[in-house]
Amino acid sequence: MSFLPAFLVQPLDNLVGKILHSLQNMVDKLPHELISDIMSYNSDLVISPLHKETIRMDNQIFLGSKAYFLKKLCLANFPVPHGFILTTEVFRRRNAINNHPDIKKEMDDLIYTQLRKLEKRTDTEFGNPKKPLLLSVRSGTAISMPGAMDTFLNVGMNDELAEELSKQPNYWWTAWDCYRRFIQSWGMAHGIDRDVFDQIILQYKTKYNVDLKMNFESSIMKEIAMDYKKVLAENNIHLEQNLSSN
Repeated sequence: MSFLPAFLVQPLDNLVGKILHSLQNMVDKLPHELISDIMSYNSDLVISPLHKETIRMDNQIFLGSKAYFLKKLCLANFPVPHGFILTTEVFRRRNAINNHPDIKKEMDDLIYTQLRKLEKRTDTEFGNPKKPLLLSVRSGTAISMPGAMDTFLNVGMNDELAEELSKQPNYWWTAWDCYRRFIQSWGMAHGIDRDVFDQIILQYKTKYNVDLKMNFESSIMKEIAMDYKKVLAENNIHLEQNLSSN
């Protein structure tokens, strides 16, 4: 038989009542499959930093083959860029994350926390044009599946950042090309065919009698990037410009 001090009984009773009320609400309002996902969701299994061991997740099933070996290199002190991994648990519990506001907010907060840690380690800031943190977001699985999933390069670019970066020495052309590539990858991930973007490049090459993209002036590369953005707008695809991680 267990005995509890009297002053603990009421708070414990309140907690149990809240849990039962929450469960009853789920039963009344949510599909059975979603309830199962919510009940089995574990926020401790959704993010694994590259530089830190997370024993329960450090395997190819949770991290995917690519991230698993990157992490092994990082922990062995090879020069791997800083980063973090969203584990396959996010995919398994995607219904709970996408459809339960509290879980979705928690997931967003976990990602923002990792971004702030990256900012501290790299002395950069996500969305800051003066010292931007740019991310390479790559998907992976336990077995190699080349071309099966999307990759996003230069996540963190926006109009202001590309403009500011283009003013730095040796970045005048690269800044707009990076932005162009990011816009294209974002558009293709939302269903726009690659040929749509290739046609824009071909039109500019014809217009300015240029054989190679690298021979465009930076001002022309900016025009191309903005035309890519117009393609997104025409297809009602949102491209976030407010990139503050706060």
